[in-house]
Amino acid sequence: LVRNVVYPYLRALKSSNVDSIDCFTNELVEKRNFQWKNNVERYLQDEEKYSRVNQKTPVEMARSHSRNHLENNVRKMDECQMRNHIELAIEEQHPATIQALLDESLDLGISLSGESVKDILEFAARAGNRDIIEKMRYFCAKTQPELLLKAQRFILYEIRIIWKEGNTERAMKKLRKTYPSIMAWNPVEVHRILRIFSRETVGQKSEGVLLNFIKLAEFISTDFDDHFALEIIWRDCFFSRWFSDQEVAVKLFCQQPPIQKFVEQQSKLIAFKLLIKHRTETVYRLIELLLDAQVNMKATCREVLMVLFDYQYWRNNSTGCSEIIQSSDELGIPLGPEYEKKLVILLLKPRPIVTTKKQPAPTVEYKF
Repeated sequence: LVRNVVYPYLRALKSSNVDSIDCFTNELVEKRNFQWKNNVERYLQDEEKYSRVNQKTPVEMARSHSRNHLENNVRKMDECQMRNHIELAIEEQHPATIQALLDESLDLGISLSGESVKDILEFAARAGNRDIIEKMRYFCAKTQPELLLKAQRFILYEIRIIWKEGNTERAMKKLRKTYPSIMAWNPVEVHRILRIFSRETVGQKSEGVLLNFIKLAEFISTDFDDHFALEIIWRDCFFSRWFSDQEVAVKLFCQQPPIQKFVEQQSKLIAFKLLIKHRTETVYRLIELLLDAQVNMKATCREVLMVLFDYQYWRNNSTGCSEIIQSSDELGIPLGPEYEKKLVILLLKPRPIVTTKKQPAPTVEYKF
């Protein structure tokens, strides 16, 4: 019984247990292999993705490195590296980074170069960021008080922010009050700001703002013998397409000897710039100013007529050239045989007139 029944049963049971163990072992090994393959594939995919995303140019890698270590490596930076970090923050429009850099430099007692200070202030003025201006004042008061004193506490950049905010009257009052001191500090920068204010006033601001700026220019011209503001406001008004602005320019020309001198010296350049844009009507208006009996600038008018003749000759406009020759003779300022010869050549060999893009006529309106 044992041999015939029990032993076969035990052998079958043992065989089934071994088979179960072998099956379980095989499944476990296969599962481990599958997991390992998945992990390897996932790792390779991540590596490929990482290398693709981080495939940057040397400049981008340097910028990324600079951003990560901007606040931690100030102590190790030389002046050139510090300026590069500041330029990077300005380029990427990160005022918070600039303020953090100033805070850390202040904690370490590190001063900035004059160029870096100027770059930060220029960025603050363009962005209208008063916080950075105040931060720079505090920073320089602690580290570079002589620079703060020399630069008049950076009042010029504050004036720009006030102007940018739309408070033009207050900005001009501050400029008028501080003009002598800021001119002693940086006349080139002051003239640049006046040029910006003039350009933004003419054609964009109200008549009231324009009149206030003219008063400021007259004050500067009279009290400090600096005619730059008067000259640029005349130029911008005369080049304007608003009839009211051109009328202001005519009035200033008649009333201000410094402007008359400026126009006399720059008349050929003014005519050339106008004719580049094919604004012949404005050139004729310039000729009218020069022929005014009060100023008597016929010699200067002759130079403008020569420029105008060359323009019409370039266009093959024989009629326009004939009118200029005739007008110059009637005014007693003949252009000379060279120009008469050019006219004869043009009449003998007529060619199609060079067409120019039609410019819109000046709008006869007043800005209120």
